[in-house]
Amino acid sequence: MTENKARKSAIRALMAKTGERYSEAADRLDEKAAPPGGRAFFDAVMQEFGIPEDALSLALRYSDKTNEYPVLGAAAANCLSVYLDLKDWVALAKARHRISSLRQRTDLADVIAEISGFVTITGRSIAVEHQMRVALAARFGGQDAAPIRPFGLGIAFAVGDHRRLVLRGRDGAVPDMPDAQVRGIEIGSRAMGEYVMLRGPAPEDIPHLRAFGYRPEAVAEIEEDRLKREKELAAMLQAGTANRDRLGDIVRARYLYWELRDYLPSCLAQYGIDITDFFAKGKEWLTAFLDDIPSAAITITLAERGFRNSYKAWTGNDLRDADAMSAAIPYCDIVLADKYVAAQLAKSPAVAKLGTLVLARLRDLSNKLPGLIAARKTETP
Repeated sequence: MTENKARKSAIRALMAKTGERYSEAADRLDEKAAPPGGRAFFDAVMQEFGIPEDALSLALRYSDKTNEYPVLGAAAANCLSVYLDLKDWVALAKARHRISSLRQRTDLADVIAEISGFVTITGRSIAVEHQMRVALAARFGGQDAAPIRPFGLGIAFAVGDHRRLVLRGRDGAVPDMPDAQVRGIEIGSRAMGEYVMLRGPAPEDIPHLRAFGYRPEAVAEIEEDRLKREKELAAMLQAGTANRDRLGDIVRARYLYWELRDYLPSCLAQYGIDITDFFAKGKEWLTAFLDDIPSAAITITLAERGFRNSYKAWTGNDLRDADAMSAAIPYCDIVLADKYVAAQLAKSPAVAKLGTLVLARLRDLSNKLPGLIAARKTETP
């Protein structure tokens, strides 16, 4: 009885500190007492990989609460969702340490793990295809697309890979261990794997990784190709060889070509419509169609406003910001962006339609978060 009373007191103290519900605080307390797979084993592996104590508590909890890893469990998916811009993660990491290079990446991994538990948003291309199918079904009377589950765990979920790490022997059989122990090791290994991938390799490990096909510059090459297109259009607008009065039409046409061309033909085929008939529906119809694809509407808004600013020099950050906003705003309750992006979206009909709160500063989030959390708890049965 005394032990139970002490546990309840400890849970309530944790609730007061973190603002969590009783059940959430109890889970956190239990995780600290006995992490999955055994305390000694877990601590030894954490130390081997240089992962701070308790950094993975939230990630372990999320993983333990789902039977569909990497899809996030329903209880966690119903929580208030907040997207932080990279600048905000850096600011949070700097609140602890001001060290660069691998150490800075480690600090970022620590704070991201502790605050997010490695929750990720489904990949932009996956979201856009789903949203497009919904928009087409609404127009052509098709069967509604199955609801998307936008939140999951880890990098694999973000790119549409729903495979999971499982513990198997050399013969492919499940090890001769209690089921709970096997699951615990799998959960712990998944969380540690996400941490290590987020932190990235040490400089001395890169030559070895390259032997296995590691090419981080490939991402930069794709970005450079995209950036080249934006710079070319900006130059044409500046020179007058592209009609600035029709900029909205140009931006939407480019989006249809570059972003939807891989999905449109097959999606239209189920309605017996070819691409020529689709475009024959005219500018107003196509504009309304794109407006009903939330991720497209966000991207188009940022692109058009960027091109209208004749003094703007396009950079890779503009592309990354647009990608992030188009993925986060349709599914998150609150999104933090940099000051410029937040200003461009402040009066955007696309954002207003979704009801997402877009902020520019962590201070603004800090001021609004308590009230939003209280409101969410009141709404949740």
